Amino acid sequence: MPKINNRYVGIDPGGQGGIVFLKGEKITLHRMPDTDPELWELIESIKRGPSIVRVAVERVSAFHGSSATSAFTFGFGYGKLIMGLTAAKVPFVNPLPQEWMKYMGIIQKKKKEKGKDKKERLREIAQQMFPNCELWKETKARQLELCDALLLAEYARRSWK
Repeated sequence: MPKINNRYVGIDPGGQGGIVFLKGEKITLHRMPDTDPELWELIESIKRGPSIVRVAVERVSAFHGSSATSAFTFGFGYGKLIMGLTAAKVPFVNPLPQEWMKYMGIIQKKKKEKGKDKKERLREIAQQMFPNCELWKETKARQLELCDALLLAEYARRSWK
């Protein structure tokens, strides 16, 4: 019988988000897929293998000041992701950003901190936690896209009971 190792998945929804798999020391990084078939294939890949899977999907909403079109597009993509996980029978938790960050000991937002500054701070925290991750060889833009998903995967690893 094969040895079962837990796999942890962090998902930062949205066009600039991503999906990260942690299994032992191995980290697999994916940008959020552009098409429905690509998204479904990635969701299906979560279930493959003898591993026990634990998934954390950040519960987010449209940003204040977003256009109606932008908010609709974001919500539509988020809904597809949640429905895809549900249809594939992949169990997941759906913490708010402040919930998973508090659990991880990360300050939600510092005084006078702008969105870009917060993303940069989260990137630095992820880099400290995973100094050998291949992500740090990528462009800074790619690092910023995937650092939340990486931290969410670690949240899944630490918090699952």
